Amino acid sequence: MKNSAPIRVWIDGEIVHDASRAVSAFDRGLTLADGVFETMRVLNGIAPLAAAHLARLALGADRLGLVLPEGLDAHITDAAAAAHRMNTIDAVLRITLTRGDALPGMAGLSGGAARSIVTLTPRIAVRDEVIDQGLTLITSQWRWTARRPTAGIKSLDYTANVLALREAHSQGVDDALVLDTDDRIIGCTASNVCWFSDATLYTPSGATGALPGTTLGLLRALAPSVGLTVKETEAPLSAMLHADAACASSSIRGVVPITQLDGAMIGGHSRSPRFRALHDAWRSEMARLASVDFVMD
Repeated sequence: MKNSAPIRVWIDGEIVHDASRAVSAFDRGLTLADGVFETMRVLNGIAPLAAAHLARLALGADRLGLVLPEGLDAHITDAAAAAHRMNTIDAVLRITLTRGDALPGMAGLSGGAARSIVTLTPRIAVRDEVIDQGLTLITSQWRWTARRPTAGIKSLDYTANVLALREAHSQGVDDALVLDTDDRIIGCTASNVCWFSDATLYTPSGATGALPGTTLGLLRALAPSVGLTVKETEAPLSAMLHADAACASSSIRGVVPITQLDGAMIGGHSRSPRFRALHDAWRSEMARLASVDFVMD
């Protein structure tokens, strides 16, 4: 796949040929982060987890009081199919919903359905060394409250995520692990996390404000097939530090081992047989859903 492959942009279902001038200066998604988004992987012109993404998008839109545009699911299917026509086997489809244009100020709400912005870009594969060596993390100094209004949805307001990632990069590591105000594990800046202890796969509880991840949901569903029990938990940092293995998961990143947290090694990371079994099951299921022979990390 070439990084120079074409990019496609649609606004309210209509293709935009000059994306550099596509968004109004008065769009509330731009001025106030008043909107939600989803980012999904497209394989062979199919978005395997589109239904889960659209369900989460609907949850976020309802939280913000946004009206979903009609025919959104069909539009996503058509946009994903465009990747196949572009000979882009592995792509990223992002859908952004905003409240649309309004006069300056917070109260100037627009009516009608939300504005939809859909982009299709090539996916850049995870580097081999990341798969082999795993991710290095720090614990972010920032704490997120589980009672924030946007907890558990993909709001456009990602400022806290950006700051936590900058904090991690400034310390020479890949990402940051975020805790809530009770010091319970939430996840990474743009990924869910889970960890393995004995024959159990642990995932952060929704009570922490953790995002209900689509890839994590698939991992949870596949876990029993590889001999793992699944447990959702409100866990402190020590639970991951003492785990046999841990990983980060997202639609675009995939499933990647976490090898180091705050300078301490975590278990056997990518060499853990339980991680490998679940990772292989995820790749096989994604390939089956997309009708392809092989799925790259």
